Formats: sequence, C-alpha cells, structure tokens
Amino acid sequence: MGVELVCPSCGKGRIEIGDLTASCGKCEALYDAKNGVPDLAPSLVIRPGVAQRFMQAAWVVSIYESRLWRKGPAFSCLAGIDFDSEFRAVLESAAPLPDSRILDIACGSGLYTRPLAVKVPRGSVVGLDLSRPMLSYAAKRAKTEGLSNVSFVRASALALPFADASFDAVNLCGALHLFPDPALAVSEAGRVLATGGRFTVAAVGEGGGIIPAVQSAIASLMGIRSFTRDQLSVMFRSAGFSDVRPILETPRWIVMRGIKA
Repeated sequence: MGVELVCPSCGKGRIEIGDLTASCGKCEALYDAKNGVPDLAPSLVIRPGVAQRFMQAAWVVSIYESRLWRKGPAFSCLAGIDFDSEFRAVLESAAPLPDSRILDIACGSGLYTRPLAVKVPRGSVVGLDLSRPMLSYAAKRAKTEGLSNVSFVRASALALPFADASFDAVNLCGALHLFPDPALAVSEAGRVLATGGRFTVAAVGEGGGIIPAVQSAIASLMGIRSFTRDQLSVMFRSAGFSDVRPILETPRWIVMRGIKA
C-alpha cells in the first residue's frame, strides 16, 4: 500500500499487511486481510438504508459498471450527465501528477480507482469502502488489469485510517448522499489531504424535473439525501477548503471541488 494505514484501535500504530491478516505494530491488534484487503472496520455494520443494502448484493456488484447502472442511459437520464463527462470533470478537478497519492472514498467496484491509477504511474491510489463484495470485486479487477499501484481497505469514511496530510487528492463520487454524517466525511477528507490537495465530490443535487414532495419521499425511502450548491459549499469551507466551486452541475447531480488551505 502506497500510504501507511493507522490502526483504528490505538490510533497510533502502523498497520502491517500479511497474506491473510493485518496487524498493528504498536498495540498488536489483528485484522482480517483476505485477498489483500485489510478490514479495519470489522464490527461496523452498514445502516439498513435501501440504497446501502443494494451495495451489499452480489448482483448489484456484477452490473454496477455496466450499461444497466452507472455507465448506462438510465443513470445518465436520472443524473442529467453521462459517466464519461463526469469522469473528465473529476479528473480535471483532481489534476493528478504522475507521482500523486490519491484516496478514492466509497470506491465501490473501483470505477474511479482504476482509471485514476493509470494517471499516476509513479504514485498510488487507495480505494476505501464498507462493502465487502464491492471491495473483493475491485481488488480482483485491479489485479486482472495489472495495476500494481492500487490497494484497497475496508474502513469508514467517517474515521479514515490514515495520518494527517497523507494524500494529494481525495475523490468521493456517488456516495456522500448516502452517509449518515456528510459534514464529518468532508472534514475527514480535509484532514488526510496535504496543503494544496484537491477534494472532489459528486453527489445528488436538490431539485429539477420531479415534484419536490415526491423526490423527498423517494429519497427518504432509499436512504438518500440531496444537496444544494450552497450546502456543499458550507461543508467544504467549514472543513478548511478554499476555492470551493462546482465544476459540473445539473439539477440532479453536482460535482464540487475544493482545495485544502
């Protein structure tokens, strides 16, 4: 792993990853590390929102990157933007250098993780998620594609297992609207970013094309919240980001960028 992991048990020791387990060099806490993916949130259970439960299902993992979901016309219609356009905006925002260290929060299947790794041949990309099925798929796919500068970890976005200023860029696309505490997730992203580092979020926007009451009801049922540009700006600035601005925006999807001051 290109960036050191910090033990969530003692908050100080560095994690050493073995074939099947990972251990803390200070407090000697042990963690599972099947397929080379350390589980640093073994007791953390994903909250029972419908959208969150979907991400645990094997059938969802198998179609997530297909035209049936993230790269398909249905999602593009709902978000008002196609995936390729979104990725170009995120890449422009992150502005990675060949040796950049990048964290992809809520990486899922590695949809962003893998292409970001290609952009940083002398750097590293860490994909972080809570879904074991997604992480298993992501790790196998990265290995198949021969990406040696990619690693994955199971951990919470609300308590990132990294030291301060560990990354040059942090990406959080398609998940902030699922988090129980979005502001804390943004704050954690700011903590692990080096000064001048870039943070990019792609999230559900509020409004557009649907009766507000209906949109609210659907969001509540699915466990999804939505954000205005101003709401995201407040979260970013409160977490110490400057030059906060949307780099791509539709009524139902927004990509926001901030730079660590």
